[in-house]
Amino acid sequence: MTRAEMHTKLGLRLEDTGETNFTEATKDSALNTAQMMLANFLHEAYLTELEFKDTVSLTGTSGLITLGGAGGANNSSAIPIRNSVRAIQLVTSGVYRYAISIPFTDAKKIENEYLSADTVNPVYWIFGNNITYRPIGATSAVLYFLKAPATISDSQEPVLNVALHELMVDIAESELWRMDNKADRSQLAKASAMEQIKMLNDRYAIEQPVGVGHDMG
Repeated sequence: MTRAEMHTKLGLRLEDTGETNFTEATKDSALNTAQMMLANFLHEAYLTELEFKDTVSLTGTSGLITLGGAGGANNSSAIPIRNSVRAIQLVTSGVYRYAISIPFTDAKKIENEYLSADTVNPVYWIFGNNITYRPIGATSAVLYFLKAPATISDSQEPVLNVALHELMVDIAESELWRMDNKADRSQLAKASAMEQIKMLNDRYAIEQPVGVGHDMG
């Protein structure tokens, strides 16, 4: 479903086909709220369009990568959502090594010489807006995560899978009724959307493949 088709459907549902009460900008705002809500609530298996691979050049001796979305040395070019950093490869002398994720609370343990990280077994942890990696010395890092969906506008179509577009419209409808102080109609649309989200997540939990890269139950 295109952005324009979503606008048309919202106009019909809201009994506002002439956009008297809800402008294009207002509809886009509601659709963006809906898109981000789905990105935060749906199982990652439904969000493959948001999967992102980012190569970050590393300089200095801080051992830090900033998840700031500005790009450049030691800085990712997009911002991960929902703590979704899946994997990090550190590149040292042209050799790629997957780093092991450890909790921030275990970071102090690697000060022990018997537990310290090395280039063969690098580690990383996330605290705040930073990824800290050890050992220091890698020249670049490859990050794998889910990024925030692009903002819907007159020059940007929805990026989520088309199978989720009807659900996006449901959530946007709820948001727009809320803006119009129609709490009962807003709640009705929201309840329908939340029920669908739960159904999709429950279905994946039952039907997901078993094997490498999937939950083993």
